[in-house]
Amino acid sequence: MAKAPQDFSRYQGWMLIGGCAAYVTGLMTVALLMVGWTSVEEKRGRSEQARRAEPKPPNELARVQEVVIEQIPANPGQSRQQIAQLVAKIQADEAQDPDGFVKRLIRERPDLQGMPFQMGHACRMNGAVSSAFGNAVNLTRDVMRAEDTAIVGPVEPASRFFEEYGGQDTGAGVAALTQIFGPEKQKRREGLAKQLASIDHPASTRALARAAVFDFDKDVREAAVQGLKHRTKQEYTDVLVAALSHPWPVAAQNAASAIRRLHRDDLVPQMVAFLAAPDPRDPFEKEVDGKPATVVREMVKVNHHRNCLLCHSPAPANSMPSGFVGVVPTPGMSFPAPDSGAPYSGSPGTPWCERT
Repeated sequence: MAKAPQDFSRYQGWMLIGGCAAYVTGLMTVALLMVGWTSVEEKRGRSEQARRAEPKPPNELARVQEVVIEQIPANPGQSRQQIAQLVAKIQADEAQDPDGFVKRLIRERPDLQGMPFQMGHACRMNGAVSSAFGNAVNLTRDVMRAEDTAIVGPVEPASRFFEEYGGQDTGAGVAALTQIFGPEKQKRREGLAKQLASIDHPASTRALARAAVFDFDKDVREAAVQGLKHRTKQEYTDVLVAALSHPWPVAAQNAASAIRRLHRDDLVPQMVAFLAAPDPRDPFEKEVDGKPATVVREMVKVNHHRNCLLCHSPAPANSMPSGFVGVVPTPGMSFPAPDSGAPYSGSPGTPWCERT
């Protein structure tokens, strides 16, 4: 009978130890949660600071004239109906001629007559390239999400892309990266330029040349020029020479700077000819519709979210095309964000266009 108090005391001791352990565990859990919450808040704060510090495009780009395929109201009901009518019009034109709609636009729209449209096979991917491009687009979105959600250590998205892309079509991979990273933050564009410098392929060389000319951030242009120093000259010379006559003076200045820094003494004759030529923005005579006309070269901008049918044919209504497709955004309706995991998806009945 004397043993019961001893057992009870021992039980109380274990209870005390268990309670202390539970208390300490609770404190540690709360501390970890607080640290985790603080980390999230700090990350959000840093992201906001980085967004505010992000270099802004030059003001003159904001003032560039915008062209549209068609004025569509921001009323979902009206806009969907108008897009459906536009799709039907495009399909009717292309039933007679694969380039019929674009030819009619050029014929009827003076503001679009100088646009650099490509026709025929030059603007259409074959099935294999389209499939590779679709895979590259999806992988690009994946690596961007991996960078945004990384907890342990930073993720360099362009480097991660080529690690996972393997030996697939390099041209399609470069096309996807440059198109999607084009409007992205400076850090991503600079990281892409540095990564392209390690990819020995004509597509990456030309992408570097375009970044050296047209990117508005000097660090991105610097990385692009460095990447061009050991590349085959014939793969990028035409990009730099053509930019000398671009109607945006900044592009011409960047091209001249790149030529100088790359020690392209062989281009001195082209530079002399350029200096002797009229200003690229001056009016000049050209034949338009069989008649002489005075025209002027100018830079315009296109909001692709509202004008994708200007560049891509509508997909067949009754069957899913074999190529890569994307939804035609409807003004007045939100569409999946780029980091949603399904940026090209749509609801039933939504028009689609082919990424060809």
